[in-house]
Amino acid sequence: MGDAGPGVRLAGQLDPETLAWVQEEEILHADEELIAWFAGSGRPGRGSVTLLTDRRILVLEDGWTTSSRLREVESIEHRWEAAAGDIIDIHGRDGRQLRVVIPPGRGGELFLRELMGAWERAGEGLPLAGRTVED
Repeated sequence: MGDAGPGVRLAGQLDPETLAWVQEEEILHADEELIAWFAGSGRPGRGSVTLLTDRRILVLEDGWTTSSRLREVESIEHRWEAAAGDIIDIHGRDGRQLRVVIPPGRGGELFLRELMGAWERAGEGLPLAGRTVED
């Protein structure tokens, strides 16, 4: 299996074997576009993997997949901690929360920028009331 390398990668930077793994695992819906990927180990299926698509954010960990539709995200909070790196909390309107932690030097700023852009595009046409960003 390919090695996407540890850290954040945009979809166009992923090797064919990693993209094949995403397809084989049927993680994405047929009409979803993969935007970004974060795997601390750099290897799909090992440890935690976070995928950002044009419609959802997904966290795969220990055989479980947790996802939130970007249209249902109410707020995104970002903070930096020297020991942990970028900590991104994603709050859904239904009260669910996803947390993405990207260690220092692994592309947290890139992931945050792509997440914010995808969230904005997914929410086009929705009222902005209740949609907040904290940084």
